[in-house]
Amino acid sequence: MTVEERLERLEKELRITKHELARAQAVTEIANTMARYNYYHSGGRQRECLDQFAMRTPGVAIEIAMWGQYHGPEGLYENYVEGIARHEEAAGDGRKGWYCEHPIYNPLIEVAADGKTAKAEWQTFGPETAKANPADPACEYDPNWMYGKFQADFILENGHWKIWHLQVMPDIMCPTCEPFTKQKPHDDFIPEDMPGFGDRVKSFCEEYDVNKVRKFWPQPPEAYDTFEGSRMHALHKPTKEDQIEYSYQYNDFTLEEYMAYLEAKDPWKE
Repeated sequence: MTVEERLERLEKELRITKHELARAQAVTEIANTMARYNYYHSGGRQRECLDQFAMRTPGVAIEIAMWGQYHGPEGLYENYVEGIARHEEAAGDGRKGWYCEHPIYNPLIEVAADGKTAKAEWQTFGPETAKANPADPACEYDPNWMYGKFQADFILENGHWKIWHLQVMPDIMCPTCEPFTKQKPHDDFIPEDMPGFGDRVKSFCEEYDVNKVRKFWPQPPEAYDTFEGSRMHALHKPTKEDQIEYSYQYNDFTLEEYMAYLEAKDPWKE
């Protein structure tokens, strides 16, 4: 091997190493972006919430619970500033008595092979307070639990990892003093001070119901090469191929069948 060939090989290996290092670093940066969003959301800092989104990238969007989607910078501003901030302010006394914490855990972050986008999912569980009628000074706050999942797509925007699409999917929203098995779906909840809240496009959100079989959705993101040719992790409806309905047939196999499946999926390397 000539000196030139050795240098060419070393330069190629260096490019690959730097690329893989950037992908590994992206996992931490993405986790920090999502954590910052949660801290600012809990603190009522809507400007800083918007800072965590790819506000200059086409397609930026969110979907909150069962209440629909907001698209583009205008949609996100409408939700966080004209919606959430004013809804909280309607309770009076500068958020007095207001509480909302959504700690996230169990991160699953898949950075694309090309290092330009990522798909991620977290679980979340935390307390909230809410008023049935924020404009009524005599209306007391109700304490509630919220358990659910955050689905998100991230994109590199101007050198920073930003939220591109975000979906908040609650499984449980119930009073802290009641068993969650008694909760009722919130599909008909529409705040009067947030116009258009109930008329937006919705993908899929189904809260826990003791009388229903729980569906396998959302599903964990898988490794992928590029965002083009794949589908976004958030803001889409499940398809028949996703097989979200439970069936024992998925668990009806022998150990021998499983080992054959495993070898076909991930051939053993000597």
